[in-house]
Amino acid sequence: MCTPPFTQRIAARYIEKGLLDPKIGDIRKMYAEKQKTMLSALEQYMPEEISWTHPEGGLFLMAKGPETLDTQSILLDCIKEANVAYVAGNSFFCDGSGNNTMRLNFSYESIEKNIEGCQRLGAFLKKVITK
Repeated sequence: MCTPPFTQRIAARYIEKGLLDPKIGDIRKMYAEKQKTMLSALEQYMPEEISWTHPEGGLFLMAKGPETLDTQSILLDCIKEANVAYVAGNSFFCDGSGNNTMRLNFSYESIEKNIEGCQRLGAFLKKVITK
């Protein structure tokens, strides 16, 4: 779940040589656009029982469903049926709660794939919630 040391060293050298600083503005703009697009896609495709954060930074957002939704137990079905993955939210709660939450990544995939992923995830969650 983390980058290999060799890749980390390449990134460190890139930063040490001052090559990252000129790119930061473009990178922030790219991630802001991806986040904005995902938030819009969630608004369009998620069932009304699902809510989500509107982060001011970072590369992820958290979605939350009804208390009866267990995102850990449906994860493999979501991957199999909808071809969408997320990180079950209970991994981010030290008190054992968060079973009805999921972390969604908007940074990795293209804008088009993020929209498609939200559409597929929304359809899957609608089916699961109405069972």
